[in-house]
Amino acid sequence: MPGVAEAGWTVPTLLPPSSAPEREQRAPANIKTELLGILRKLRETPFAWPYTEPVSPEDVPDYFEVIKEPRDIAMLEQNVKKGEMKSKAALKDDIALMAANCKAYNTEGDTFYTTAVEIEGWLKSSNLFD
Repeated sequence: MPGVAEAGWTVPTLLPPSSAPEREQRAPANIKTELLGILRKLRETPFAWPYTEPVSPEDVPDYFEVIKEPRDIAMLEQNVKKGEMKSKAALKDDIALMAANCKAYNTEGDTFYTTAVEIEGWLKSSNLFD
């Protein structure tokens, strides 16, 4: 089924756990699935388009001089898949940093800045991080 492997699901993660240790071992796969689901929902918003891929140094040559900790959705997805992102709180913090980076680089009122404000609003109003 398309998307199953991309979401981090495997046959063992789809079967109910038979013991407490097995349930504890499966928790990382479950959090990966949850975090990737949150990122998928973010991608589906109308204001996520500037954040889907890294900022290109060819398009924005001074970006990495201004922004020292860049974030984008593709990077966050990779961090989740590699097991480097371990909680909803950490994901929320990185999404907030992504928006803050955009606001720091761009001018208030421009399209990119506005999308960052919309992401901040989405973070505040979303129940996905509860």
